[in-house]
This record gives sequence, C-alpha cells and structure tokens, in this order.
Amino acid sequence: MNPRIKAQAGALVAMIVLFYVLYRFVYIPVAGATMPGWVAIVVTCLVATCFLDWVNRSLGDPVRAAVIIAISQVIFTNVYGWLRGDVELVAAIIGSILLIAGWGVVGFVYGKLAGDAGN
Repeated sequence: MNPRIKAQAGALVAMIVLFYVLYRFVYIPVAGATMPGWVAIVVTCLVATCFLDWVNRSLGDPVRAAVIIAISQVIFTNVYGWLRGDVELVAAIIGSILLIAGWGVVGFVYGKLAGDAGN
C-alpha cells in the first residue's frame, strides 16, 4: 500500500476515534455541548485529514503541521468564542488542550505510518 494513503487512512481512523472519545467523554461534560451525528463526524474528519496531508506536504513534518492546524483552530474557536462570550473559560481551556493533544496524536500517527515518504 502507498505510504501516503496508509498515513491518510491511519490519521482518519485515529481522528474519528479521538474525536468521538475526547468529545463524548471529556468535552461534553465540561461544556454541555451535544454530540454531532456520525455523518458530520466522518465528513469533518475526512476533510481535516486531507487538510493535514496538504499542510504536511508543504512543511514535511506531520506533527508540526498538526499542531499548526490545532493552534489555528484554538484561536478561531476557543479564544474568539471566549472573547465573544459564547464559550466559558474552563470549556475553552479544556477544548484547547484537547484540540492540541488530539491533533498532535493524529500527526504522530500520520508520521509513523508515512515513514520517510511523509512529505
């Protein structure tokens, strides 16, 4: 199997599992959010995996690419949401930690499965 496709598939599976577990069992109890449907989860993770692949091809470092995406997402969702008053501070902090850690794991999985052909 092509290492890039293997890396994308592994990152997609890792992202879906992490999204479900972290969102369902950590973020929902803190923020009181509702769980999205499975179609929304899979489509979002598919688009995010393609985006990670694209950013990784530019940078050549999947973990750094994932953390850049995570920090951008934190700024646009949690920081901006907290400043607007839409997200409570504790939920924003927990959400930020989950995003950075989750993306880091996905980038790590992508890098391990891609081997030297990751960029």
